[in-house]
Amino acid sequence: MGKRVIEEVQSNIPNVDWRVKKGGKIEIPNAIAANIIAIARKLAPIEMQIDQLRKEAEPYRGAIKQYAQIYYPNLRGIKDREEKFILRIDPHTIKWDKEGLKKWLQTTYESKVPRKLIIEIEGPLFSKQGLIPLENVAEAFKEFLRQKGVDVEAVVTIEEKVIGFNEEDIKKFESIYGPLPEGVRTIDFKIHVEPLAEG
Repeated sequence: MGKRVIEEVQSNIPNVDWRVKKGGKIEIPNAIAANIIAIARKLAPIEMQIDQLRKEAEPYRGAIKQYAQIYYPNLRGIKDREEKFILRIDPHTIKWDKEGLKKWLQTTYESKVPRKLIIEIEGPLFSKQGLIPLENVAEAFKEFLRQKGVDVEAVVTIEEKVIGFNEEDIKKFESIYGPLPEGVRTIDFKIHVEPLAEG
């Protein structure tokens, strides 16, 4: 992925700049710009307050986690009628020492422990004969399991994801194939607010 660089450009609103992708153009009508900024000014203090509260809560959250992780792994929360709150302790991720588990279970490990075999293959792939489509690789893997008598459709899920295809690639291929069709790329934005340092 290309390095993300941000630059600031003037808006038509006093004391407000747009932060945009370097080299990107942005033209926002004054009425819409004023609306975006009004929304941002309502959101910003709330987000900053949430961030501050999260920082203040971290030592207490860490202490509760430590009790649950080390001493009381079955603890799932607290219901306090006096202070009127429920604190939930939900397992988020569980990590296993695979080799330690295999040593513990010995031959039982292979047949009794549910696992996922995650195979990552980055393409495009080329052999001496030329390009190997990733769909062919996935199908060859499935066929191998079918020959072993495995119900492939029931236990195998192969998902192909696009990685590292950036703006430079899009521009290059748009010059050949035309504009990127609408809906082909969806960008999910996360919003984070931080205080502006004085000075």
